[in-house]
Amino acid sequence: MAIEDVTRRLERIAAALTRAGVPYAIVGGQAVAMWTATRDPAAVRTTKDVDILLGRADLPRARAAAMEAGFDYFEVAGVGMFLERDDPNPRSGVHLIWAGEKVRPRRHHSRRRGASGRPLRR
Repeated sequence: MAIEDVTRRLERIAAALTRAGVPYAIVGGQAVAMWTATRDPAAVRTTKDVDILLGRADLPRARAAAMEAGFDYFEVAGVGMFLERDDPNPRSGVHLIWAGEKVRPRRHHSRRRGASGRPLRR
């Protein structure tokens, strides 16, 4: 994975959504990397994927915009994502986070976990 590939993917989807007038926000690792670059460029780390916050009602317009930019929509393990036609790898996709929705709707509160992955006692 080259950082340039992730940057191009991010720029393509952001430009497509902007042209279509779809409100979105860049979140996750790429958002952290962009902020870190303004403070300490040497400390920037990147991820393979791009995370975008969208309103679920905007999905039809976002899908159309993404298709024009060379992405197709898929749901993998319950996660909506745009994957590039020439490299349809979910690990390097554009993952969609739904604004105003819990990622895990069945959980009423977060569970703190220890290094073993087991829930911590209160």
